[in-house]
Amino acid sequence: DQVLCQYLVWQSMTVDPKNLGSYLSAIRNFHISLGLPWVDIRDRYRVGWCLKGLRRLISTQVCRKLAITPELLVRMRLCTEIAWEDPRMEVLWAVFLLAFFTMSRKDNFSVEKVDAFNARQHLTRGDVKIMRSSVLCAFRRSKSNQLGERVHKVLALAMPGKILDPKRAVERAFAVSPHARSSDPAFMIPSAKGLVPLTYYVFVGGLKHCLRAIGVDASLYSGHSFRRGGATFAHRLGV
Repeated sequence: DQVLCQYLVWQSMTVDPKNLGSYLSAIRNFHISLGLPWVDIRDRYRVGWCLKGLRRLISTQVCRKLAITPELLVRMRLCTEIAWEDPRMEVLWAVFLLAFFTMSRKDNFSVEKVDAFNARQHLTRGDVKIMRSSVLCAFRRSKSNQLGERVHKVLALAMPGKILDPKRAVERAFAVSPHARSSDPAFMIPSAKGLVPLTYYVFVGGLKHCLRAIGVDASLYSGHSFRRGGATFAHRLGV
């Protein structure tokens, strides 16, 4: 174990600590191929502590993205350089507001690729209900519910006459695909191939386009900024 620890310290001079585990795996495979005994790293406490210590000392600093705020959303909507009359932007605006007020991830409203939509896993039109004074979203799967063991229902309250009214935004977004079935993607955008599911690329790209339009550094934000922003806003209000 002492030799392995010295080896890890030496490798850490040129290798990212988070990749040191793969070097240990190579040594393990070499031992096994020679028919030599090998004790699992989980049972080699000194080696495990060495790995953790190196990762803490030399780890790459995490650059957390900033939170979206109501003020930023209002500035976006009032920006004349953004073509909000474009059906694609209408859909994006609805998703922006729902992601913010329901504190959701981009995965909850978009798919990785156009052909990756699965009605059993992703949000469908039937999962989004426009109520009298709110919008109800029923998330059947998420990062913390990957097996679909429960349905997470969240309300986004309507704000009649306000710029950030999620109900009005969803109504306009649904008008882009008025004939969608309950099993179709909840949010679809026009493309050369017709209506297609909203993808991560379009979602994040649309956000960065809007941020640049209002003079904000788009690199400081990501799709997760809506979840962080919604939670921060709720805390500010004492929720």
